[in-house]
Amino acid sequence: MQIDFTYLSKLENNRADYAPKEDVIRGLAKHLNLNEEQLIFLAGRIPQQEEDLLKQHYKDMPALFRRMRENPEFAQRVFREASKTDG
Repeated sequence: MQIDFTYLSKLENNRADYAPKEDVIRGLAKHLNLNEEQLIFLAGRIPQQEEDLLKQHYKDMPALFRRMRENPEFAQRVFREASKTDG
């Protein structure tokens, strides 16, 4: 993966006109030894697999996000459940 140094500088200084594509973010994450999925979200992108899931349930997403915004306890429960590992 090659990234133009001027674009990389813009990314570093939050001056890029657009978020990098997922493959660029994954490459940067590998190079920097960072979690790829987390870096994708931090860059303002949604990983393709999650985007596909959201598209499958697009009718339910506004209600889910509204409920999470209006009910912080519900949002905390969702995030707690999401962060549990299978074990």
